[in-house]
Amino acid sequence: MKKLLPFVLLITSLSVFSQIPSYYNDVNLNQTSTALKDALATKIISTHATNLSYTPGVWDALKQSDLDPTDNSKVILIYGYSDSDGNYVTDRTRSKDASGGTAGTQWNREHVYPKSLGNPNLGTSGPGADVHHLRPADISFNGQRSSKKFAAGSGNAGDSNGGWYPGDEWKGDVARMMMYVYLRYGNQCLPSNVTIGTANSSDSNMIDLLLQWNAEDPVSDFEKQRNPILQGIQGNRNPFIDNPAFATQIWGGPQAEDLFGNGGGGNNDTQAPTAPTNLVASSITENSVNLNWSASTDNTGVTGYDVYNGANKITTINATSYSVTGLTASTAYTFSVKAKDAANNISTSSNTVNVTTTAAPTSGTATDLLISEYVEGSSNNKALEIANFTGGTINLSGYSLKKASNGGGWSNTLTLSGSLENGKTYVVANSSASTTIKNKAQKTETSVTSFNGNDAIGLFKGSTLIDLIGNPNSSSTFAQDKTLQRKSSVKSPNSSYTTSEWNVLSKDTFSGLGSHVIDGSTPDTQAPTAPTNLAGSNVTQTSVDLAWTAATDNVAVTGYDLFNGNTKIATVTSTSYSVTGLTAATNYTFSVKAKDAAGNISSASNTLGITTKSNADTTAPSAPTNLAVSNVTQTSANLAWTAATDNVAVTGYDVFNGSTKIATVTSTSYSVTGLTASTNYTFSVKAKDAANNISTSSNTVGVTTKSVVVTYCSSKGNNSSYEYIDNVVIGGISNSTSANGGYGDFTTQTGNLSYGNNTIIVSAGFSGSSYTENWRVWIDFNKNGTFDSNEEVVSGSSSSSGNLSYTFSVPSSALSGKTRMRVSMKWNGAPTACETFSYGEVEDYSVNIGASSRSNNSSSVVINGKLGNEAPVFSANIFPNPTANFIKIQMADDREAYFNITNTIGQKIASGKVDHANINVSNLTNGIYILEVTDGQRSFTKKFIKK
Repeated sequence: MKKLLPFVLLITSLSVFSQIPSYYNDVNLNQTSTALKDALATKIISTHATNLSYTPGVWDALKQSDLDPTDNSKVILIYGYSDSDGNYVTDRTRSKDASGGTAGTQWNREHVYPKSLGNPNLGTSGPGADVHHLRPADISFNGQRSSKKFAAGSGNAGDSNGGWYPGDEWKGDVARMMMYVYLRYGNQCLPSNVTIGTANSSDSNMIDLLLQWNAEDPVSDFEKQRNPILQGIQGNRNPFIDNPAFATQIWGGPQAEDLFGNGGGGNNDTQAPTAPTNLVASSITENSVNLNWSASTDNTGVTGYDVYNGANKITTINATSYSVTGLTASTAYTFSVKAKDAANNISTSSNTVNVTTTAAPTSGTATDLLISEYVEGSSNNKALEIANFTGGTINLSGYSLKKASNGGGWSNTLTLSGSLENGKTYVVANSSASTTIKNKAQKTETSVTSFNGNDAIGLFKGSTLIDLIGNPNSSSTFAQDKTLQRKSSVKSPNSSYTTSEWNVLSKDTFSGLGSHVIDGSTPDTQAPTAPTNLAGSNVTQTSVDLAWTAATDNVAVTGYDLFNGNTKIATVTSTSYSVTGLTAATNYTFSVKAKDAAGNISSASNTLGITTKSNADTTAPSAPTNLAVSNVTQTSANLAWTAATDNVAVTGYDVFNGSTKIATVTSTSYSVTGLTASTNYTFSVKAKDAANNISTSSNTVGVTTKSVVVTYCSSKGNNSSYEYIDNVVIGGISNSTSANGGYGDFTTQTGNLSYGNNTIIVSAGFSGSSYTENWRVWIDFNKNGTFDSNEEVVSGSSSSSGNLSYTFSVPSSALSGKTRMRVSMKWNGAPTACETFSYGEVEDYSVNIGASSRSNNSSSVVINGKLGNEAPVFSANIFPNPTANFIKIQMADDREAYFNITNTIGQKIASGKVDHANINVSNLTNGIYILEVTDGQRSFTKKFIKK
C-alpha cells in the first residue's frame, strides 16, 4: 500500500520499527524456510488469545484498527481509490459509523480470504472473524469482488485475467494478509486456493504472485497502525507487516523490504542498484512505443524499475521491457529508466532515448478496425457499429467486443466472425431492438449489447484492447440515452476513450447506422433535409423554449444551427433549445438548419415569430398570517394559515421546517408527515407569485410530536398466599420481594442485556408446602407491545425455593434500547403471557438491549441449581386400579395429606389420613369412585374403579 500518512505519523511509525518488537523475543529470526515458517506460525497461534464475535466484535475492532490517520471519523476502504470521482463504489474512505448493509452510504466487512474458498468454509467465527484479514469495504465493490481469486493486473482494483486485482495500493496488503492466514490456519487457508499464478518451487501451496506483490508494494504506515491495535484486541500480530522480508527468508522470490535489517540487527541496506543500460525503443506507432533495457544489479536484489517520460514517472514494473501507450501522433518524447531495491534505494538514470511518434494516417486510410457508432436508446434499442477503412478486407475472427458492467472490468465477450470489406461497416444489435435497427445489423445478440450508458465497450484484437468507449473501471454515466458517432476526422482506433472524437446525437438517433466515412474517403455532399414543425413555448420576458421535428440525412445528422433572424445563436445536437437573454416586449424571428459530419447544411425550417412578455412583476406578495398547527400525532401535524395577497396573484406557498423548504402548495393548509416521535419542529410559510417574487415569512409555530406509547396486556395470579416470586436477578437487577398480590410492577428497574448469551436467576417463595411451579419469561424484542411466541426466553418448572439459573440468547435481530421483560410463575400448568390464573405471581421489569451486561451480583447470590423441567411434587398414584378389595395411595413426596372417597352422585363414602396402609373398599358397590387428596392448601382428584 503506497499511500503516505502525515509526517508526524510517519516519524512515529519509523521509530516504532527502528528495533524488533519484543513480541518476537522468543522466536529465532535467523531461521529460514520451513523452520522460520513453523516458528512464526507457532507464535501467532499461541498468542491468539481472543476469538472475536462476528457481531459486534469484528465491527468494533475495524472501527479502531482501520481509522483514516488523517480523519479519525472515517475508516479506509480496501480496494477503494478515490473520494472525488463522483462514484461511491470507488470511495477510499467513509464514516466509521456508516457500517451496515445499505449500498452507496454504508460499508461492510470484506473477508479478504473469502469464506467460501476456505477448506472447510471459514464461517463467521474463528478464521471467519479474524480481523487480521477482514477489512472495511464499499458494499458494491465487495460484491464485485465476490469470491474471485486474486490475479495479476495493474492500476486500480477490478476484474483481471480471470480473477480479481486488488489495485496497486492494496496488492501488498493482500499478499501479507494471505501469508498470515496461511501460517495461522494452515490447510484451511492455502494461498493456492485464493490466488491464480505459478506455484512456488519450495512450497506448492504458496503462489509466487503474492511474493511479487509483497516486494513491489512496501508496508504502509496504515498497515503498521493496524498491527499493534489488533495485537491489543486479539493478542497476536501479522509478522509479514512487521517485516516483509520474512516471506523472502521462507519462500525465496524477489527480495522484500527488510524492516529488521538482515535478520534483526542494524546494517540496513543503503546501496543503490546499478543504472539500467542499453535502453532502446522499437515498434513506434502514432500512439505507442516499446521500450527494452538491460537489467541492473544490486547487493540484495533489484525489486523494480521506474519508467520516466521526461521528468514524469509513468509506471513501475519488475520486467525489463514496457509498452508505452496513449501517445500523440507526430510528437517528440524522451524516455529513461531507474532501478530500485527493497530498501527503496534508487539507481541513477539509464541512457535516454528520444522518440517521435508516427503521423496519423491520411487519404482515408485507417490503421485498424474502429468502433464508428454507439446507440444507447429507448428500451433495447442498443447497437454497435464497426468500420473498416484499412484499405483491405479484414478477417473478423481475430476480433471481439467486450462489455464492462458498472465499472467492474471486462466481463461479457462477443467473438466476431466472417469478414468485413474495406469501406464497409458491421453492425451488432440487441436481439430485442426495433425492427429498424435490426434490419441494419449483421448480427443480433444480448450479451454485449445489453449495455447501459455507464457500461464501457472495448474492441479487442486478440487479447489487446485497440478501441474503447467509456471507462471499464468506472460506473459513471457517459452515454445514457444518446447516440455517439465517430467523427470523420478519426482514422485510428484509440484504447483511451476520448470524448472529442465523437459527435453526440439525441436519443434514438440511428438514421446513420450502417454507414460511415472518414476524411479522405468518398466525400459526403448530400445535405440533410430541413427540420420541420418549429414551435415555441414557455415564453417569458427574457426566454423562450424552441422545439422541432428532426431532419434526416444519407449518413447522419450531427447537429442543428439555430438562428435569430440571420444571426446564428447556437448549435445543438438535440431537437429542442431554450433561448435566453432576450428583451421584454420584443419581437424575434427564429429558424433552424440541420447539418451533417461533412459540413453539409440543410435549408431552413419554417420561421417562428415570438414576442416576449412585458416587464416582469417585481412586487412580492404579503406574508401569510395566523399560521397555526393542529392534530399533532407522533409522525404528523396539520398546518393552516390566512392567505397572502399580491398585486397580480399569489400562485403558491412554500412551507418550511426550520430553514428547509419541505413543500410547495397552492392551498392555505398542509399536512406534514414523516415526522419523528417526541421531536421539536419549527414551521413557517412564505407566499410567492408567478414571477417568483417571494414574501417575507409568516409567524413561526413550534411543534413537539407526541411520544410513542406502547401498552402491554395484563397478567396476574389471583392467589399468591401460598407461592410467589421470591427473587429475580438479571443484568444488574437483584430484586428480592415477598408476595405482591399476584402482580408486581418493577419496570422502574432496568437490567442491561448484551446480544448473545445472558443468564437470569429466579426463585420461588412458599408460605407452607412447596409445589411444582411453572416458570416462563418473555422479552419484547421488537418493542411492539406484544409478547410473541418467539420472544419466550425461559421455560421450566421446579418445586425448589432455591436460586435457579437459566441461560438464554438475545438474537441479533432484537431492537436495541429499553423494552419490557415479563416473569411469570404459575402452579398446575404452563403460564401464557396475558392470562390471569389461580395460584402464582407475575412480575414486569425493563431491560436495555445491546448495553454492556452488568454483573448479576454473583458474589452475593448463591445459585442452588439450574431451572429444568420437574414433574409435579403434589401428586399421587392409586393402585391397584381397578380393585376388588383395597387401594393404596402413594404420594410423590412425604407431606401430610388427607383423603375423601365419594361416589358419582357426591356422597362421601370414606375419609382418612394418607399413609402407607391399605384402604379397604371391599364393601363398596361395583362402580366408579372419586378420590380427593388435600394437604390443606391444595387438592387434586383421581378416579378408581371398584369391581
